[in-house]
Amino acid sequence: MKFSTSALFASTMALASATNIFSIIPQSPNSPIDKGAVGTYDNGLAIGPKQNASCSVPDINYASFFLNDGNLYLYTDLPPRRAYVDLSEFGNSRIRFYSGVAPTPDENFELAQFIVKDDALFLVDYSEAGVRALNFQGCPLHNGEGYSVNVNNPEFPASPSCIQFTAQVAYTDNPVKCLYNDMTL
Repeated sequence: MKFSTSALFASTMALASATNIFSIIPQSPNSPIDKGAVGTYDNGLAIGPKQNASCSVPDINYASFFLNDGNLYLYTDLPPRRAYVDLSEFGNSRIRFYSGVAPTPDENFELAQFIVKDDALFLVDYSEAGVRALNFQGCPLHNGEGYSVNVNNPEFPASPSCIQFTAQVAYTDNPVKCLYNDMTL
């Protein structure tokens, strides 16, 4: 069954009300990423670098999100952007975004499921070890401008330079919608 971008957008955006839009605030005391801005960067998420986005409010350097049936979406106009992750050893467990109508990103991508518990966001992983709620980590970007946001996957430990963090959810009554210019899929 094939869906158009507009049909996907209408069905997902109908569930995105101002009461469930949130931003993500990294909690990692005494680290360079603590309370940093999580924005989009290179088709994924990062802490630190300026995001390439056109927002309804100028100079916004953070992304807004919503959950729909456990799926994490960027709060944006067409096309909808849903989070996926490659939890394989070579995928580095980096969170990326997918429009749902473009070709799939790679052979190991999984449309990830997320939950919010105690005001923190977790990725739900259905592994051979059972169902797990995985936290996140910031790993230094190669250009030194910040940290990519990756899933803290215990099966494939990240570099020692990565910093684990809790992804605190901050709901807003006045969400900022952006058009993310660096999203390619």
